[in-house]
Amino acid sequence: MWATSRRFKERMQLSWAASIGLFLSFLIFAAVAIYLIGDIFTQGKAAIFPSTKRGQSTMTASPTAVTLTAVNGIAPSQINNWILIPQWLAGSWQSDSEMILNDYDYSKGRTVIDTPIKVNMKRQSTIGMQRDSTGQIWYCAITPYERTIETTSFTEHQQMEKISLLKSDPTEITIYCSANITRSSKDTKQVIITFKEETVATYDPLNDGLIQVSLNIKDFDQEGQPLYSSQAICTETRTKSFTIIDKDERGDLHAQFKAFLLANGMSNLVYN
Repeated sequence: MWATSRRFKERMQLSWAASIGLFLSFLIFAAVAIYLIGDIFTQGKAAIFPSTKRGQSTMTASPTAVTLTAVNGIAPSQINNWILIPQWLAGSWQSDSEMILNDYDYSKGRTVIDTPIKVNMKRQSTIGMQRDSTGQIWYCAITPYERTIETTSFTEHQQMEKISLLKSDPTEITIYCSANITRSSKDTKQVIITFKEETVATYDPLNDGLIQVSLNIKDFDQEGQPLYSSQAICTETRTKSFTIIDKDERGDLHAQFKAFLLANGMSNLVYN
């Protein structure tokens, strides 16, 4: 049991960004991620809001911008997409633990975890980057973009491929995130594994400043064959109210948001 718990802790260290990122600070969230409970929430768990930083103090996230010539802040291969989020989800969030509900290893054809296991880990995320003229808050879901995450044993390169809204209502929002992940040894610099990760993250408000995040994560090899699937749940506390973010690794967010509104017939929402 100790070995299993240790494996999951390592695997959870990186994770939604998935998130996240998928909003996961994303998400992925992102965040960018349970194969890892030995070094990231399964195999990358960047998921949820992809910009989410998920892990221990031994992990650092170093976002890197897409190196393509940008036009109006958007690289030619990027999709300028934004997600409207509810007020109760906006701001900076933190959790100190997660509950792994189950984990299935397809290579072994068996369930690795079928009894909930609590994993102590810290995740911090920021959800919401821009505000429109009516006061509504939007999350930047521009893809693709890249980032690198460092752990004590490996370096993980994450390319966030897609972030999309699956469901949104006053009391729940669900985000999908997919990422291509390459993990390399810190000692030898050689590639350990490459895989694709898909994460579905559902956010529910519990109280003011308190949310519940439910994660469904699937990892696939380069041929599309499943490697792992897992489910987890955690509670996050708001540590900071929403503030506008005009620039990050994806460039000039203010200009990109304005371009998004104009391109989608929402010029009335432009906030100068």
